[in-house]
Amino acid sequence: MSSSVGGGKKSKIIVLNLTSLIDICAILIIFLVMGAVIGQEDISVPPGFQFPKSANKEILENAPQVVVFKDEVEIRFLGKKIPLSLIQGDDETQKGQLAGEIKEYIEEIPAKVKSSGVLLNLVADGHVPYNIIFDTSKFFRESGFQSILFVAEGH
Repeated sequence: MSSSVGGGKKSKIIVLNLTSLIDICAILIIFLVMGAVIGQEDISVPPGFQFPKSANKEILENAPQVVVFKDEVEIRFLGKKIPLSLIQGDDETQKGQLAGEIKEYIEEIPAKVKSSGVLLNLVADGHVPYNIIFDTSKFFRESGFQSILFVAEGH
């Protein structure tokens, strides 16, 4: 197929090089498929728990879980419940011992999992006062967790 321009001169056929385009599209598809993280995380919720409401639609990430009550904190990844007074109190010996256990747990997390940061799911009832949640999240951040993910019910 040729076309003429002006005084009867014929121009060359326009040819698209699709090989390069197909290669780039294939690389992009492979990159996106290999980079996608697909997973599901189940959180066991204590009976009678009411989540706070959240307008954010982010998904729950795979991370260790801590449940905050009005008078105690359940550290699920260590399999223990501690009184809230331990986190809010001034007993640095017990706080240091607990922080040491948390740091040991964090060190055992595989490097591949830690590559996106050391995450923690913090679950609290909607009736727990803010200062308790703040003190708890501060303690776990100081103990080595880089990102605290607050679990809330979407609406």
